[in-house]
Amino acid sequence: MSDQLIQEISNKAKELMASWPPARQKQKDFILEYVAGGFDNAAEAARKVGYSTKTARTTASNMLLGLNKYEHIPPVVAHLRDAYNERQEALKIASGAEILQFHSKVMRGELPNHKVVDGIVKQVPAEISDKQKSADSLARMLGHNHENLNINHSGKINPFSELTLEQLTKLADGYD
Repeated sequence: MSDQLIQEISNKAKELMASWPPARQKQKDFILEYVAGGFDNAAEAARKVGYSTKTARTTASNMLLGLNKYEHIPPVVAHLRDAYNERQEALKIASGAEILQFHSKVMRGELPNHKVVDGIVKQVPAEISDKQKSADSLARMLGHNHENLNINHSGKINPFSELTLEQLTKLADGYD
């Protein structure tokens, strides 16, 4: 899980728990720790915030299920888990800036290729063809390509249409 994602979901958790009384601080800490661990190990999160090793698993389970005095916790955790999953999917998609940076690095030869040489995978410099493909992709993304020029002309082109009668006569006299 990325630090950015942890920070975003932790901030959302703090917002959702802002109205909780100070007596619930340990529960807040549990939720933040559970978020930081990617919602993977509730018992470990409970231990980390000070619940005893003997009761951590039961306490964590009770909190996540909303048993006893913990009925306020499941809706918050569900909301955070949904936000986490949604944001995690969004972060998997490369941004336009990431794509531009990638192609720039390839074009500059900053990213090596990997090839099998004598049965061993070795780093080798990027091929010129890979650099050219990235340069072409960058040009297209930045609008610097001229492949898609759309030139429409209806009718014939007359190269003499702007000339005066005098200029046309001089031209005609030169062709005897």
